[in-house]
Amino acid sequence: MASATYFWSNALNAFLFNQGPMTPTLLDITMITGLDVTSSANPMSLNTKNQFDFRAKSIGGWSGYVAAYMGKGSVTPREHTAFLLMWLEKFLFCGLSCGPTTNGQFLAEALETKKQIPLGKILLGYLYQMLSNASAKIATGSVVGAGGPWWLLQTWLNLVVIKVVNWPPLIDAEFPRLEPTTNDDGKEVTHHRCMLYGEAASTPADSRAKLSAELLKDWFCSFYEGFQKDARVWFPYEDSVNFDLPADFRFEDINSKKFDKSREVFSAAISPCILPVGIHQGRNIQVSYEFYYPMSSARQFGMGQLPIGLFFADKIQCRGEISSTLMMDRLLNIPGPPLGSIENIELARFMSRNFDRWWGEWKQHIFHQSTSKYMTDLFPDVIPQTTWIWRVGPPEIFLEMTYHRPRSSGCFGETSNI
Repeated sequence: MASATYFWSNALNAFLFNQGPMTPTLLDITMITGLDVTSSANPMSLNTKNQFDFRAKSIGGWSGYVAAYMGKGSVTPREHTAFLLMWLEKFLFCGLSCGPTTNGQFLAEALETKKQIPLGKILLGYLYQMLSNASAKIATGSVVGAGGPWWLLQTWLNLVVIKVVNWPPLIDAEFPRLEPTTNDDGKEVTHHRCMLYGEAASTPADSRAKLSAELLKDWFCSFYEGFQKDARVWFPYEDSVNFDLPADFRFEDINSKKFDKSREVFSAAISPCILPVGIHQGRNIQVSYEFYYPMSSARQFGMGQLPIGLFFADKIQCRGEISSTLMMDRLLNIPGPPLGSIENIELARFMSRNFDRWWGEWKQHIFHQSTSKYMTDLFPDVIPQTTWIWRVGPPEIFLEMTYHRPRSSGCFGETSNI
């Protein structure tokens, strides 16, 4: 995660790796989490007066929160909302507080009442914002904060590098059960077959590996120099038929008139859109948005890569402040580009000559220095200047690592603003 963040472009919202631009997409959100990416509801319209009163401060952390709001017997709407609030803050968005907060209570109450919320878009927006902030911190030598869905980035990267690290096929991965069971032979069973890509990709063989300067150097060089062609994974979902989830999206049903949901999800994933961020209650929280540019990494959808176009660049300000529900409504309703006919979609990965020529020119500019130059800057003998504090969850593991940002200009700091 630390190495990859150096390659993030704040303009494209994509990683500029040597092999080509790559980014977490709404398709990845669907396949990893199964969250809603098609609902068109304006999240700001849900920010009304809270139905329940929850205390988050001076409650004794998450253990005290659970003890205070977990009841007995049938689950009440209040208890369900309290659980959803903890799930959003502790396991999904992983906020800066690292403890109980009511900032996302209106989202929890909306979920409890089964309102349709584009939670997948909100999550991806937070991931983009987190990477944008981290990239800006690196450029100025500032401390990179721990808050944000780093777990999602790690899970996505696990899919991208699975062939590089030679992990076994994901269809063979197992995920821990909530409670052990006993099979027909009387043996205790503690794991089950993974039902979702998110389960499979979150259980790598070296998940307990500690951060080190050597690992950071190796991954930085891999991203900078490019993976071997036979180790590159553009479309990691070729075995999706072997997974049970997500139930409402199957690649084999994209062209079926019987299953409209699969086509709806895929259409949303390949369409540029606005991703809301800052959708929280509380002081000092500014509602904003991120741009979603799926055509920057079309090969990740199993499609051909054409020259990249920034659809919103000449229409609205980048990462502007949103002061009202009406403003957000107008943004969310900006007409997207025509997709043309998608009546008979076929998965076929290729690069057009125009894109190949464009990326070849950019590669000469971005990767003109030798990796040894950056290794000298990243790992000097003097006192390092940049500190990363990682929070990986769930489960929560706090790891700290210190290293120096590159001092050279003309590469990643400037590239993030192309």
